[in-house]
Amino acid sequence: MKKTNLIILISALTFFVSSHFADASSTKVYFSAPESAAVGSEISVKALIDSDSPLNGYSLGISFPADKIKIVSFDDSRSIISVWQTRPAFSESGAIALAGVSITPFSGGGGEIIIARFQVLKEGKIELSFINPLVYVNDGKGTEYTPIVEPAPIVLTKSTSEYLASESGVTDKTPPEIKELSLSADPLNPEQKLVGFLVKDAGSGVKEIRGRLKNWFLWTDWQEITNPAAVGKNVWAVEISASDNKGNVALVAAYDWKAFIRGPGITLLVVLIVFSFIFFFGRFYKTK
Repeated sequence: MKKTNLIILISALTFFVSSHFADASSTKVYFSAPESAAVGSEISVKALIDSDSPLNGYSLGISFPADKIKIVSFDDSRSIISVWQTRPAFSESGAIALAGVSITPFSGGGGEIIIARFQVLKEGKIELSFINPLVYVNDGKGTEYTPIVEPAPIVLTKSTSEYLASESGVTDKTPPEIKELSLSADPLNPEQKLVGFLVKDAGSGVKEIRGRLKNWFLWTDWQEITNPAAVGKNVWAVEISASDNKGNVALVAAYDWKAFIRGPGITLLVVLIVFSFIFFFGRFYKTK
């Protein structure tokens, strides 16, 4: 199901079709990572891609030994992925799941997919590797290829005063940017609407995106939200909260006033008319 949804999203974001493409089988995914790190330090690992063909879809995982290193944060501020099918997530067993599309197709070298920041827990030799990587060519068909993969070995050493400095000291006081938030009808399903948005953070990267809705007068609870998100047809307000890895938060809301008038607006009007009627006749009988 996720693979099908990704192909649909890729096709929707493909704006032109070229009659000829280079062999996408030469595409390569690899890491930029330190050769060694000390226990207690934090390391930044970039997942990168090279391709001679224009790509606009990506689905892959990253495996890591969860007993020796742990995820601290993700940084997608310079990612070639414009729209994430799901936000980067990891499992306790040591697997990171990544899937999304590029609005502007990518080709060339050193395309940054994600930066993962890890904390070193134990000594030993480890290897970061890719899990079931797939890329999709921008050919209007969602043509799928399995890229060449290069793992990254890292030696983890005892903690010393000379271990690699953590990047956690990077200053970032600017909240993420939420753009193009929309609440619109789903052209394929009249029983629901679609919430669309783009979120970027040029400082420390987006950490979390949450949303809440209004069907009537009260907001629902905050929940993690993906782009696009399907909601009920009676939703008339949506608010998005985006936080980065330094705790900065941005809030943006969008409204469908026609839906408000059709739903809670009519109810509110009826209540006002009834109360006005009661008030008017109450005063009328008092004067008599």
